[in-house]
Amino acid sequence: MAVARMHLTAQDIGKIRLMPEPSPVLETMASAVLLRENTSDLSLRAWRTRSAQALGRAAAPVMQVMGARLVMSSDAINRHALRAESMESALDSFLATPRSMMDRDLTYLAESGGGSERIESDLRGGSREAMTAITKALAFYHRNVVAPQWHLNVRQGHLGFVEQRRRLAAHGVDWLLRNLSPLITWEPPFLTLQLICHLDHHRWGQCPIHDPRGSTFDSFVEGRGLVLVPSFFAREPLFYVDDFDDEPAVVFYPVAPHWHLLNGENTGSFVELAPVMGRARATILEVLSAGPCTTTDLARITHVSVASASEHCAALRRASLVLSIRNGMSVNHSLTETGAAILCGML
Repeated sequence: MAVARMHLTAQDIGKIRLMPEPSPVLETMASAVLLRENTSDLSLRAWRTRSAQALGRAAAPVMQVMGARLVMSSDAINRHALRAESMESALDSFLATPRSMMDRDLTYLAESGGGSERIESDLRGGSREAMTAITKALAFYHRNVVAPQWHLNVRQGHLGFVEQRRRLAAHGVDWLLRNLSPLITWEPPFLTLQLICHLDHHRWGQCPIHDPRGSTFDSFVEGRGLVLVPSFFAREPLFYVDDFDDEPAVVFYPVAPHWHLLNGENTGSFVELAPVMGRARATILEVLSAGPCTTTDLARITHVSVASASEHCAALRRASLVLSIRNGMSVNHSLTETGAAILCGML
């Protein structure tokens, strides 16, 4: 198995940032990998079937684009994974990619081995129609597969963000980097990620990640900093470093996968609680089941104002379901034993 070894300086460590939400670009790409894989995971069956039905007759050509090397492994799309706030803005930026930058990506793909794809050939010829066709396929896939449950991605991403922030506050940066994922190791100054290739090497030739001898890809961040982004669909860590600009390096780490959420299921007695106490308060109980949160965190995760989150917590506190403790300028909320028991359907 190949590894990516990121060389981090003290300056990079001082610039580590935690993002509170997943990247719409990365989630779109990672979900396509999950959809294309021949997995026996029963919890994903309903989502896979529903996604295939949503794509309809366009499934084959759209998934061909989603699996193309240009989309999966070049800078053409990935450079927007952190900067774009939405898939739409990322695709607008992709359409505006300068010809010189696209040629650079295509040259890299050609030098990395494997046969040339039709998509790459059309782009190398400067076809504007090819760029438009790729953009339409990406937009169609995102709209039909990712967008319908985007709120789940955001919610799980927020939970991962809250957990990592708590770890950072309690244990420090060193402990955080050592415990991001079983596939990530931190031995200063190297942050090493084990890589899993999802490209079809039978079509594209021998991929260095499939090389039985293994390969090491070194990336020098050189003071640009590191951004840690939670991902719902990624089942292993991913990274992105652009050596041609001053943007920070990015590591996408998987949050605990709750695939049942994709099938419309809910944890504990959420379905029964929502009609009784309201969806917002039931959601707050569900979020707190993963650990304590501040009022601001709860507001972000549940998509309500801070004032509304505070009011909901006050009502839950009066019912002895939530415990609230002030810590400086913030208030930390956690489930009481009664709250946890009700959420689990024990009462």
